[in-house]
Amino acid sequence: MTKLRLDTSDNNRRVEVSEDQRKALELLTDVSLSDLCKRNERLLVFPPPDKGYGDEVDSLRLFTRNGDGTLATSNLMGFVGTGDISVRIRSRFATGGKDYLLHYLLQRVLAVNVYDLKHQSASEEALDFLIYLFPQYLKAAWRQGIFKQYRTRQYNEPNMRGALDVARHLRLNVPFQGNVAYTKREYSYDNRVTQLIRHTIEYIATHRFSGGILQSDKDTAEAVAQFRQMTPGYSKQARRNVISQNLRPLAHPYFSRYAALQRLCLQILRHEELKYGNRPDEIYGVLFDGAWLWEEYLAKLLGKVGFAHAQNKLRKGGKKLFHEGGIIYPDFYNAGCVADAKYKRFEFDEEFKAVRADIYQLVTYLHCMERQHAALLYPTDAAQVKVRTRTLTGAGGTMRWVGVPIANEALYEDFAKFCAQQRRHESAFSDLFRGS
Repeated sequence: MTKLRLDTSDNNRRVEVSEDQRKALELLTDVSLSDLCKRNERLLVFPPPDKGYGDEVDSLRLFTRNGDGTLATSNLMGFVGTGDISVRIRSRFATGGKDYLLHYLLQRVLAVNVYDLKHQSASEEALDFLIYLFPQYLKAAWRQGIFKQYRTRQYNEPNMRGALDVARHLRLNVPFQGNVAYTKREYSYDNRVTQLIRHTIEYIATHRFSGGILQSDKDTAEAVAQFRQMTPGYSKQARRNVISQNLRPLAHPYFSRYAALQRLCLQILRHEELKYGNRPDEIYGVLFDGAWLWEEYLAKLLGKVGFAHAQNKLRKGGKKLFHEGGIIYPDFYNAGCVADAKYKRFEFDEEFKAVRADIYQLVTYLHCMERQHAALLYPTDAAQVKVRTRTLTGAGGTMRWVGVPIANEALYEDFAKFCAQQRRHESAFSDLFRGS
């Protein structure tokens, strides 16, 4: 069977597809992301749906059908496949076909540093994305404690502390020499789940560029060290058996974060099998919410110059809209300025018709929080930070539309050079808000 491939971008309002592609994409069209993930455990999404990030993530759709038979994409980027079709969704701000921007945003948000991105295939790039996620999932699970599970162990010693194993006792201890063969069910940190994590750690440690991810911060390094210490039974030759033992999804009332980590580990260790599914309608892949990434990326930059991050999807850091109640969640604010992140292109006209809703939202934030300045932050392919400023009538104040430059990846064969240029853009952007 011929494999159908579709290469498109996020927020594409008109994706032209063939009849075969349209039929193959039925399972991915007009279905909420939350429903897709519930029915397909091999589909990973970051941030995870139903994990406190709000209905905006849960209700996203990979594809929406237009009336003329074309499709439209949402903020989601990454790789997904089902049946005889595979889909790659790049950032709409990627200009050279390499999608450096998505890698860069992930590395900045997830605090990992990788500069060698010489990909041979789409499946290898999908593996890179999965590896970026590993420290976050590992730390989330590790903070709940090292996973422990009952295991039945065999002993042969003088002091019996379990159930007598008659057959083994007769085989080992006749004539009697003072030992008793018995079995005992006891908690163990060295179990199928921790072994899976250990195999993933060792796989990443020997990967061609990503071993440094395991030392990306103090908590990650400590978690890695503890899982290595707690799995003395590790053997590289047992990897296939360990994978097989973990195909049954984990369900535990306390160690709840380990289920997601288990799925991620299986995806990493079985990346060569991504193109295969247990069912013809199974959906697999890894997807990222571009709007969430953009907001978290800007939070990294603005946090260094004194801005608070309200995190509206987590309902944290909000401010009152009315004295009687009602909460607003501006993305960023400090003593003099309030700012909102928008992951989209902006076209300007004298009446600002295309961005009127965004203006009204910012004016509301500006007035209710009694600030003097407001800023709308969006990505642009301009060569330098692009700023448009307007003065508000009435109560006064200024509003700025600030285009955050994205380095033109078409100019850089080397990802490290792209990163260096993007860092220079970030410095100019931060200087604009320093002391504001």
